[in-house]
Amino acid sequence: MSDAYVKLVNSPAGRNIAKKLQLPRPAVLRRYRRGQPLVPGPVLVVGNGTGTDDLAKQLLDWGQDVRRHATPKEQLGGIVLDLTALSEPLELSEPMLTVGGALRDLAPGGRVVAVSRPA
Repeated sequence: MSDAYVKLVNSPAGRNIAKKLQLPRPAVLRRYRRGQPLVPGPVLVVGNGTGTDDLAKQLLDWGQDVRRHATPKEQLGGIVLDLTALSEPLELSEPMLTVGGALRDLAPGGRVVAVSRPA
C-alpha cells in the first residue's frame, strides 16, 4: 500500500472513515534514519548457548540495551530468538513460551528476529 494511504487511514479523521468503511489500517512502520538509535528500546535476547551470548555481545557492541529476561509492562524495541543450539523440536517449547509472553510488550513497529542454523 502506498504511503499516502497509510498516512490517511492513520490520521484522526481518516481513522474514523476507515473504521466505518471497514478499510484495512496498516501500521506505520518505523524506518531507520542516520543518528537515530538502531532499535527504539531494549532488545530481548532469548536462547541458550554460546551463540546467544555472542548475539547479545554484538548487540551491546552496537550500543543496544540488551535484556536476557523480559520485565513485565516494559516496551521492547525488538526480540532476537536464537535457535542455533536446539537439536530437536521438543526444545522449542521454552524459548517460544518466553517470546509469546514478551510479544504483548513489543512496541509498535517492533521487530522479532529468529536466528537458526542451516537445515
